[in-house]
Amino acid sequence: MDKIDIKVALSVFDKVISRGERKDETFFLNGLYATPSFDGYTVSLTDQKVTLSILFHNKFNLVYDSKKSLSEFLLKLERIDRDH
Repeated sequence: MDKIDIKVALSVFDKVISRGERKDETFFLNGLYATPSFDGYTVSLTDQKVTLSILFHNKFNLVYDSKKSLSEFLLKLERIDRDH
């Protein structure tokens, strides 16, 4: 099972939504896209190779093509959380 700090991921989601560039229902900031669901119970963060969906009760689904892609994605999360 992959380790994701949901608290950090939700903080990053909020930062992308509040500080990112909006395109329809998606927001973009520093290489990450953030998309809320219509009901607000699911949110997703994605780049070109990784998608993190955060579900109700802080459960999550993570889809990625390689461990390298996942590592790069996690670095993006850390940078946005730290720098914004």
